[in-house]
Amino acid sequence: MLITQMVQVGVVPVAQTDNLPVAGRLKHHISTWKVITSDLWVLSTIQGYQMDFLWEPLQCVQPHTPQYSVEQSHLIVEELQELLGKGAITEVHNPQGGFYSNLFLVPKKDGGQRPVINLKALNSYIHTEHFK
Repeated sequence: MLITQMVQVGVVPVAQTDNLPVAGRLKHHISTWKVITSDLWVLSTIQGYQMDFLWEPLQCVQPHTPQYSVEQSHLIVEELQELLGKGAITEVHNPQGGFYSNLFLVPKKDGGQRPVINLKALNSYIHTEHFK
């Protein structure tokens, strides 16, 4: 019954989502989510999550730039291009203010390296609710 209802409310077929950016793809399925839940937090999060800051992040000092090997630099550039392509990040020209974080690499089990954005400093500005 749920599948029939989902088709009736106009779910975007999987084949049609191939041309959508990976980041933010859920918002194109909001009508389906409305069938599944009436939870306002879930529905608003699906449409675009906004971080709940305690106060505006202020960064007095820009973080130091780590030294990377040529191979690491290449991997980082590749990852940044992939994130840009997905729409997960955007390139900023002539930034005014803002909050800057370093990207570093951690080893994967298969021997490769995984990039990680160090958001530790930003976390102190974000409101988090404890739940069980």
